[in-house]
Amino acid sequence: MTASTNTFFGKVLLQRVPEILVTFPIFEHHSWEIVFPLPDFLVSTGRKAKGAVIDDLASYFDLPQVERRDVAAFVLRGEDVMRENGIGSRDIAALQFKIFWGINGMTSILAFWLLARTVYTPNLLEELRAEVAPAFENGIDTGPDMEYLKTCPKLNATFYETLRVHGGASGFRRVVSDTTIAGYNFKTGSDVIMPYRQLHIDKEICVPAAETFDINRFIDNPKLATGKTFKPFGGGPALCYGRFLVRQMAPCFLATLVTRYDMEVVGDCPFPEMDHKVPQVGVIVPIMDQIPKIRVRQVTGG
Repeated sequence: MTASTNTFFGKVLLQRVPEILVTFPIFEHHSWEIVFPLPDFLVSTGRKAKGAVIDDLASYFDLPQVERRDVAAFVLRGEDVMRENGIGSRDIAALQFKIFWGINGMTSILAFWLLARTVYTPNLLEELRAEVAPAFENGIDTGPDMEYLKTCPKLNATFYETLRVHGGASGFRRVVSDTTIAGYNFKTGSDVIMPYRQLHIDKEICVPAAETFDINRFIDNPKLATGKTFKPFGGGPALCYGRFLVRQMAPCFLATLVTRYDMEVVGDCPFPEMDHKVPQVGVIVPIMDQIPKIRVRQVTGG
């Protein structure tokens, strides 16, 4: 979270409001609360945390731009357009909150599962390292060639299969007129939740042996990643606004990780389970007590 925040918002954000590193994870854990029109006393944790993060961002946007020049260009451009239209710091912060969420929410949880799958799946680390090696032709301590990474079937299949197995995206709709679908009656004004995960783990609709992690399904059938039954980022108006960022950051993260480091699980820790007790809006979090220890050694050379 620190690295991604510094990259897109500059170091001054965390220097000014370091508490955002504590507040945002609280929001992320309770983010499902904001999609339900419930009284505040029932879902106060998520909404209070969101308000606190927006307050922190507003404090950041109150600073003159000259004090935060190490910011991603699109953040500054978006701010400029909003200020030209008379929008103040608090409202800018509320709008930029979506970008902050996209950068630090789903991406960080997905990074955990990518790492876990890589170290727990036999031979996967070595196979990925060999596949992405040409992307680091200028040395392993340099950034990878992003265009080359797009051509790596195993790397991208690992990304998609991890999203399929660990994704928890849902769609939310409000019924605007009485509707009957497959014998079920939906009354006007009702809220409908569509958990796309059920598509991903349905053996008949999506893939056979859906309960297993197998990157070959996306290698053998690349069209699966763009199929109608694969919706890791949701759909419709609620389509995740961080999807473009995740598609860039996650493969880059994994390629860099397997290139620069040797990694192995310490001890006989079983693969961590997903925490299904907490509603999710993106990637399902792991059960915290089951997070394994990973031994990391830096690769020399390159």
